[in-house]
Amino acid sequence: MFNKENRQLFNIIIAAASIVVIIIGLKFIKTFISSDSTTRKSKSDSVSIALIGNVNMSKKLLTRYNDLGLSGFLSDSISSKIKSADIAVMNQCFTISAFTAPNNTVSDNYHIIKELGINMVSLANPYFKQNADYITQNTINELNSAEMNYAGAGEDLDSSCKASVLECNGRKIGLLSVYYDDPSSKGSAVNATSHEKASQGIYVDNSSDNICYNIKRAKKTCDFLILSIAWDTGSSSSEPDNDQRKMAKDFIDAGCDTVIGCSDFIQGIQFYKDKPIIYSIGNFLNSDYHANTEMIELNVSPKNKITLTVNGCSTEAYKTTALDGSANDQFINNLNNISYDVNIDSKGIVSKKEKNN
Repeated sequence: MFNKENRQLFNIIIAAASIVVIIIGLKFIKTFISSDSTTRKSKSDSVSIALIGNVNMSKKLLTRYNDLGLSGFLSDSISSKIKSADIAVMNQCFTISAFTAPNNTVSDNYHIIKELGINMVSLANPYFKQNADYITQNTINELNSAEMNYAGAGEDLDSSCKASVLECNGRKIGLLSVYYDDPSSKGSAVNATSHEKASQGIYVDNSSDNICYNIKRAKKTCDFLILSIAWDTGSSSSEPDNDQRKMAKDFIDAGCDTVIGCSDFIQGIQFYKDKPIIYSIGNFLNSDYHANTEMIELNVSPKNKITLTVNGCSTEAYKTTALDGSANDQFINNLNNISYDVNIDSKGIVSKKEKNN
């Protein structure tokens, strides 16, 4: 039997142990709640997307890379923004094959694109179309081996006109790629509504209705859909033609969340139903001559509200540098002049113009 003093000491020990157990339990619960909250937050975070235009893996670019790494052909400030994005998309204008042909590179150079942070590529463009079928197949094989997401090419018609989908922060981001041109030539997976089995190649179409059909099909597989379209029409001008403007709006109506046009020249920007149309993003690393280009940043909220920022750049001889100072001011001013009902501020942030009542 305990005497009175021993009983009191025992009760004190029991009380202290209980307090310790409660403290440990509370810490565990707090950690669990915090961890669960972090998980929920990650699934509701915004998704950052970097968009760049035409890229060709030229010999000059490779030489610059071998000498100085990524800094040899791209400004560090632009490179870091691309690499830090959740998703980075480019228009790939080179095939991957040891066979000598225009716009080819050998497969062991493809790591450069991955090092840059690119994780989705658009393949439907005239650079692929001019090459033979098996070069497209080699490229597809290399992309599969590299576990790279790609859209706009496939082993048959159905695969070439499907969206590539990448999951990020609990949401599915899709990329659909098409070359708007006459689909009859070799190396093209033709006519999205044809019942005939097309040979492997890129997705080429000349029907807005067909493209809208594939947009609707693609949107069923993702939460946010980007359409990359290489325009044949209006591609040599700084202004989109009437067909481009009508089709781009049709694509938004069909379910697309962002339209990116791809041609050699930068064209303006427009918001339609609060969704951006970038009529042409231009050449990013794809020319020997001097030209202005851009890198677009999209920030997509959990409810698909889009913030768009333009980074002005200059490209020459396969080296792209960020614009600053008066050169950037001039770039922004020119882009404002060729855009539609938007205002682009000095930091490149694009917003809709308020309409006067």
